[in-house]
Amino acid sequence: MLIFCFFHCSNNSNDKNDSSINNDLLKSHTTLQRPSLPNNKVVAHRGGAIEKGCPDNSIEALNYAIELGCYAAECDVYLTKDEKVIVAHADNNDMINGLHPWEATYEEIQSAGLLPNGEYIPLLENYLERVLEAGTILLWLDVKSILALPVEEADELSSRCAESASQVIRDMKADNFVEFIVAKENILKRTLAASDGSWSCGLMNTKISPEYFKEKSYKWANFSTSVIFFHNGQTIGNHTIQDFTDKGIRVSVYNVDSEENRKWYLAREKYLYALTTNYPNALLIAIEQMKTDSK
Repeated sequence: MLIFCFFHCSNNSNDKNDSSINNDLLKSHTTLQRPSLPNNKVVAHRGGAIEKGCPDNSIEALNYAIELGCYAAECDVYLTKDEKVIVAHADNNDMINGLHPWEATYEEIQSAGLLPNGEYIPLLENYLERVLEAGTILLWLDVKSILALPVEEADELSSRCAESASQVIRDMKADNFVEFIVAKENILKRTLAASDGSWSCGLMNTKISPEYFKEKSYKWANFSTSVIFFHNGQTIGNHTIQDFTDKGIRVSVYNVDSEENRKWYLAREKYLYALTTNYPNALLIAIEQMKTDSK
């Protein structure tokens, strides 16, 4: 009888504890800080560094996007040898400060040189701290594909980068301030798994049809304007924006830089989730001008 009582009471206690843990997790998720986002769809590519005249993916560039009031700032992320997620723009050989990030520690990359404006290459933590402080902008993390390694090894490294970045985001309670974009489907699968539904993940493969996106339950297509839809006076690609949106797939485009492209995509803005550009201030001005012209 005593044994039965102990077993029965222990089970009841565990049930109660499990319920309490679940409630605590739910409460924690719902009390995470949320951004107060502006009423536009402008994403500053690498923070709008080209327009600002500062280094790509620098804190200065991020501050520029924040000051302009952009919806989001896009940045490139890589994983270092010592498992740090850095925000940087690699050269055509996938090198940062003359080093392959997967072969060098963060300290070694720092020691190899500063950005032209005197900044150190930032960690993802540095970027997220600024984004959380501002409270008005999203951070789009572009998990870079690597060309300097065999495909399987490169994709594994990019997938681990997405997973490590996801852990940093959770540790900093920045779940509501981020979205991911990736170029390859196998990297997307692990990025989605790492997100566990806490933030959105977009795929940049224009060769995949709207039907395939829907079949695989991929919710977001982020496409280059140089490959699909419209680019500098030419309609290109095999699908329209509405081919995707009609199937419930979110569509964003990059990089909307020329005046002709701005006009075309802004005329279809209601179908688009976001427009990434190297010239965020110019795009914001064009949006305001369009509003004035429509009155």
